[in-house]
Amino acid sequence: MEESHIWLGELLARAQASQLQGEMTDAQFQQVLLHVLAVQIVD
Repeated sequence: MEESHIWLGELLARAQASQLQGEMTDAQFQQVLLHVLAVQIVD
């Protein structure tokens, strides 16, 4: 269970970096956030 949380943190960090660099729109970032939240709830 811990490993998945580390992976989610890494995913979030990359998504935020992409958003800051303009590679990702706010809507795309929100999709990533929703996915991460869903995975955490299931986990």
